Amino acid sequence: MWLLYLFLCATITVNAQDGLGYAEGLMKQGRYSDANLAYEYVAFKSTEQSVITLAKLGRAQVLKKMHAYDRGLKILGTINLISTADSVRPALVYEMVLLSFLNKDYQESLSRGQMGLSLISDTEYEDPVSLLLALAALEELDLMNVNYFGSRYLSNISNQDLRDKLQNQFNSLISKELPKLKDPEKARKWSTIIPGSGQIYAGSIGDGLYNFGLHAVVLGISGWAFLSGYYVSGWLSGATVLQKLHSGGQLRAVDMCEKKNRLLIQEYAQPIQEFLISAKNQTK
Repeated sequence: MWLLYLFLCATITVNAQDGLGYAEGLMKQGRYSDANLAYEYVAFKSTEQSVITLAKLGRAQVLKKMHAYDRGLKILGTINLISTADSVRPALVYEMVLLSFLNKDYQESLSRGQMGLSLISDTEYEDPVSLLLALAALEELDLMNVNYFGSRYLSNISNQDLRDKLQNQFNSLISKELPKLKDPEKARKWSTIIPGSGQIYAGSIGDGLYNFGLHAVVLGISGWAFLSGYYVSGWLSGATVLQKLHSGGQLRAVDMCEKKNRLLIQEYAQPIQEFLISAKNQTK
C-alpha cells in the first residue's frame, strides 16, 4: 500500500491520465481495494474536472465489483450530469441506473433513468439503460413504465418485421393479469386479533394453525397453574410467553406475506424478463 501511495504521488505530479491508467490496470487485475484507492487519489489531487469525473466513474465501477453499491451511488451523486462531457455522460447514467438496480432500489433506478435517458439518446448506452428501466419497473409491477421502456428497448431493432413480431409478443406477455399481492399490514392486524390468522391469510394454513395451537397450549397451562393456586407464577410466565408468541406471530405473518409477494412477482415477471433479455439475440 505504501509503494502504491508513492507511485500515485509521482504519477499525479507528472500526468493525471497516467494515474487513471494505473488505477484501471489495478481494476483489471482484480485488485479492487488498491484500484479504489488509486482512483480516489487521482480525484483528490487532480485540478482537471474531466479527470476528476473519470476518476469518480472509475471508483464507482470498482465499488460495483466489490458489491458496495451504496458507496458507488454516493460518489456518482456528486457529479453534475449536465456539465459533464458528452463522451462521458452516457456511461455515468448507465452506472447510476445499474448500481441502483443492483442495490434493489428499483424506484431510485427508475428516477435516475427517467432523468438521464433523455441525455443519452442515440448512444450505445440507450438500449441497456432502457432494458434496466423496464426490468426495474417490472420489479415494482409498474406496467405503464414496463410497457414504455420495454417498447423503447425493442424499437431500436432495425428489422421492422422482427421488431413488430417481438413487440406483439411483448404486448401479449404484459397483458397478463397482475398477481394479487398480499397486504403485510393486514396480516399483522389479523395476527393481532386472532393468533395464527395472519399466517393463514399469507397462504400457510399449517403455520397459522400451529401458531394458534401454541397460544392455546400456553393459555391452558397458565389456566391450570392459576387454578392450582400458582397465581403469580402462572400469570407472569403465561403473560411473558404469550407476549413473545404474539409478537413473533405478527412478525412471522408479515414476513410470510412479503415472501409470498416476492414469489408472485417473480412468477409474473420471469417470462417477461427472459423475453426482454433474450430479444436482441434474435437480431444476430
